[in-house]
Amino acid sequence: DECSGDFGLAMQFLAVGPVEAECYMIKYAVDGWGADKLLLHSILCGRSNDDMILLKKTYYKLFTDDLTARIAGEVGGDLKKILLSAVQAAEEEFDPDYHTRDKAAEDAEAIYKAGQGRWGTDENKMAKIIVLSPPKYLKLINEVYADTYGYTLFKAFEKELGRLGGEAALFTLGMKLKPYETVAHLIKKATKGLGTNETLLTCNIIRYQDIMGHVYIAHEQLFEKSIHKRIVDETSGSYKHILTAVLDKAFPQYE
Repeated sequence: DECSGDFGLAMQFLAVGPVEAECYMIKYAVDGWGADKLLLHSILCGRSNDDMILLKKTYYKLFTDDLTARIAGEVGGDLKKILLSAVQAAEEEFDPDYHTRDKAAEDAEAIYKAGQGRWGTDENKMAKIIVLSPPKYLKLINEVYADTYGYTLFKAFEKELGRLGGEAALFTLGMKLKPYETVAHLIKKATKGLGTNETLLTCNIIRYQDIMGHVYIAHEQLFEKSIHKRIVDETSGSYKHILTAVLDKAFPQYE
C-alpha cells in the first residue's frame, strides 16, 4: 500500500498545518506500547511559551485530551519533571533589571551545587533553571558557569543527569543556546547506528522547514555532509522522494 508505512506517515503530517502536524506527532509518540520518549522531548522541549500554549490548545481541540495529563501518564523520573516543566509554558520573560550578571552567578552556583558540588545530583533543580530561563539569560549563565568552573553547562548536564532526563535537558539547553546546531545533531541522531529512526527523521524534516536553511548550513559545518545526502543515503523509494521534496522546498538543491 503506497500510503502506508513511513511514506504514509509523512503524507499524513504534511496534509495538515504545522501545529496540527506536531499534535499528530505527539499522539503518534504516546499511542501504543510505551511512549517514544526521544520524539516527545524533541517536540516539547525548548519551545517558547506562546508556542507551547498554542500546541496545548490545538492538541485539546483535535483529541479532547489534556496534553499535560497525557504526558504525566506516559513518562517517569527525571524526564517527567523536565517534560512537565516544559508543557507548563513557564519560561520567564527576559527582564534586564532582574536577569543580571549577579543573578546569573547565583544560578550558575546553584547548578554547580546541585550537580558537581554534592553527593548525588539534584536533577530537578538543574533542569528547572534551564527550563525557566529565557535564552538571552541562559547564555549569560552559561558564560558565567564556564568562567567560574572551567566548562560549559552542556558538559555539566552531560556529566550529571540520568540518560533520558539528561538528553531532554541537553536538548532544551541546545534549543535555547544553539538551535540550528541542535536540530542538525537531532537529524544525524535519527540516522545513526543500526537502522534509521524513520519517524524521528520524518518529524525533523517536516517540523523544521522554517529554519531548515540555517540547520542545513550548521549540519554541513558540523558533519561535512549535506542533509540531502544523508536522506538519499539512508532512505529509499517514495519515502525518500517525499522527504527530499520537503527539503528542496525549504532549501533548494543545485547539485
